[in-house]
Amino acid sequence: MKVMESFFGTSMQRKCTKTRFLPGRPPLPSETGGNHAQTDDREDPHMRTLTAILAGTAATSALLLGTGPALAAGHVQQTGAHIATIQVFSSGDIYRVELLKQADVDQAVRLMNGQATHPGIPIGDIVRGSSGVNTGYDWHIDPATFQWADSTAEACDGQPHEVSNAGEWKVKQYCPWTIKVVAVTPEN
Repeated sequence: MKVMESFFGTSMQRKCTKTRFLPGRPPLPSETGGNHAQTDDREDPHMRTLTAILAGTAATSALLLGTGPALAAGHVQQTGAHIATIQVFSSGDIYRVELLKQADVDQAVRLMNGQATHPGIPIGDIVRGSSGVNTGYDWHIDPATFQWADSTAEACDGQPHEVSNAGEWKVKQYCPWTIKVVAVTPEN
């Protein structure tokens, strides 16, 4: 009982003074003679902490999902395609990708706001011959193949200006590993 008291505190000891049961599982009626011990969980500091954490998590989730009374700062409501402006750290080069899926838009916003780090590698198939939304280059990422990844092959890591050289860029995808999303804007 002393081990349980030191781990769970005195209110847990109060709840299980007559019986032994697994932590996290209330005693069965057969273990308590049919009567459950009634305690006020509001007095338990562990329960208050857990309740506060759960309430905060629920509120944050509601805000990020747009189901709460207000949207979280930086959350983008679905209104069509968006453009993510991405900076590659090692060179400072910037390129742009069109995001069609709301999940990709939301992840880009989380990355931009520092609310997430994974998945954080942009990857998609290279389309040569037109810049699309990727102004300043002669290529763009096919928006239908774009996704955020946790890991990718090293062969598709590099700088945006390197992708422009089709003779040297041997793979069909681009996936820079060290990036920062600097903007997410609706496509006009």
